Amino acid sequence: MKVFRYAGQEAVRVESAAKFEQAAAAGQPIATEDPYLICRSAHIDVIVEATGHVDFGLHVTLEAMKNGKHVVLMNAELVH
Repeated sequence: MKVFRYAGQEAVRVESAAKFEQAAAAGQPIATEDPYLICRSAHIDVIVEATGHVDFGLHVTLEAMKNGKHVVLMNAELVH
């Protein structure tokens, strides 16, 4: 949340799909610890996977693809 304040923004912290969708529909900046909310949202077009964690990155990438998202991989291990 500090990064949003640093940028002069206030973000909504969300932990459920309903709250995520509500905040996204209102155009609010969103902070969440659940990457699957992002992968499943109709308001998101592209996922950037840049964690460096192969197993975690793989699961997030597959969920994003399952939900029709474009995926940008910044994790070289996932490409092999």
